[in-house]
Amino acid sequence: MGRFSFPDGTTITGEFKNDDVNGFATKEWTDGSIYEGEWRNGYEEGYGTRIYADGDMWTGLWKDGKRNGDGMLSECLRDDDGNCASYSDTKGTWKNDRQQ
Repeated sequence: MGRFSFPDGTTITGEFKNDDVNGFATKEWTDGSIYEGEWRNGYEEGYGTRIYADGDMWTGLWKDGKRNGDGMLSECLRDDDGNCASYSDTKGTWKNDRQQ
């Protein structure tokens, strides 16, 4: 277990092996985005959830740091004040970060 901080303030907290993120970890970017899930050799790989800075969320399978496999994209629907009021969910299959 450990924590790595990048010069821009981004952090990864979780399992490390062979000088890389391997296992379960959480990455927090300075823009507020968060990924929590499985990692392999420094990349998001396996099952995980990423919440993007705009409030959208992807929960599903990852490979080499990209959405790859079955999952659900939850798009933030904003109210009149700009707050995320609800989500529009789209289930599907993704390959290399693109919906199929």
